Amino acid sequence: MTERDLLAVNSIAERAALPARLVAAVIITYNCYTSIERTILAVAYQVGTVIIVDNGSEPATLNEIRSAIDRNRLQSCRFLPQGRNLGIGAALNVGVRAALATGAEYVLTLDDDTETSPGAVAELVRCCMNHEGQHVGIVAARWITPSAIPETSCGEDAPRNVERIPQSGSLIRREVFESVGMFREDYFLDHTDYEYCARIIGAGWRILACPTATVFQRPGDVTLRRFLGRTVVVTNYSAERLFLLCRNGFVLYFRERRSGRQLRQHCRVVAVTFVKSILYEREKLRKASAIIRGSVEGLLGNLGPPSHRDGDHRIRRLDRN
Repeated sequence: MTERDLLAVNSIAERAALPARLVAAVIITYNCYTSIERTILAVAYQVGTVIIVDNGSEPATLNEIRSAIDRNRLQSCRFLPQGRNLGIGAALNVGVRAALATGAEYVLTLDDDTETSPGAVAELVRCCMNHEGQHVGIVAARWITPSAIPETSCGEDAPRNVERIPQSGSLIRREVFESVGMFREDYFLDHTDYEYCARIIGAGWRILACPTATVFQRPGDVTLRRFLGRTVVVTNYSAERLFLLCRNGFVLYFRERRSGRQLRQHCRVVAVTFVKSILYEREKLRKASAIIRGSVEGLLGNLGPPSHRDGDHRIRRLDRN
């Protein structure tokens, strides 16, 4: 359905009630095992097409994805296994190109650990349509994460402008890809979404956070610890992941976008992550070394897949239940 076709529909409410004709969902999977069927089913009946791009998972994950599609007779699902870990940007681009080829006006990007709440896609489409003519390129759902730390809310339901959002749970207009291009592939993993946000804002597009549309983010290997009377969240990321997290943030905010405020924020994140890895995490020395090496590589402006020293292109992660 094109924008011309939409003119035949009388109201925004009626148009937003047709998300299945407008939206294709792209799910990126990597060794997700038991979680993937819930992710697929949560979104399959809210969109017209589901594109599942697998980034070189082990056979157990591939079999689970195929079984979930067959067991639930999901004819709208397309499964595109890549055979190796291309990185998040390259995998997203494979899925986005397939989604645009279906004629979708919007692409919803999801991680394999993200469940779309009922009605969330229609709410995202409605939010985007309510702001037509205001150059809104991305509308992002609000993440809900299980945590022992009480969440605070500003109590506002109105969409608001933001500078950056995670790609999982984001609805992106077709025109954004046509005018700005695809995701960067040389970041490989972390900050791929933040780089894209910076690029589209630089091109004059707006990003909205839509609090009335929600997605549920299943936790990974997260633990809560006490430090100086405060509760801190320990992510237990692998050394390979920490290398990319630190490196890519410095490349983005020191070498490419040169944002002093976001660079200072990234420096704080790196410092806190370093302390947490030393105090609470497994493989302390290996992780501390990865943080230091990643920071140096980022300051030098180096990108691309991690080397064999930093990982074998397979960013390890634990099974998420």
